[in-house]
Amino acid sequence: MANKVFKQECRERFVKKSVIANYGNRKVYIVQAINFESGPCNEHITLRDGQRISIAKYFYKTYDLKITDKRQPMLVVKQGGTEVLLPTEFVCIDGVPNTIRQNGQQMRQLLQ
Repeated sequence: MANKVFKQECRERFVKKSVIANYGNRKVYIVQAINFESGPCNEHITLRDGQRISIAKYFYKTYDLKITDKRQPMLVVKQGGTEVLLPTEFVCIDGVPNTIRQNGQQMRQLLQ
């Protein structure tokens, strides 16, 4: 039951929110969904030369970023009309979460 509540809370906090990639040219993406069923080692992409590699291997070869949690959820985002999966550890939420914004003391601490 706790797992179901966690997944629902994650969806409420991240779906339809913008995230910034902390690699490459630091693009901003809007999260369409969260894939809890597979991780960056289980999901594969096809490169331009036709080779299929795992998302984990792609990030290592392209950006020299090593996956630390092989079972982490993947964020589903759109890039040029195509759905793309991003490892959660390589993005950060854009802006200040409403939970902090609504708490005056936390907001003051953040601004300091």
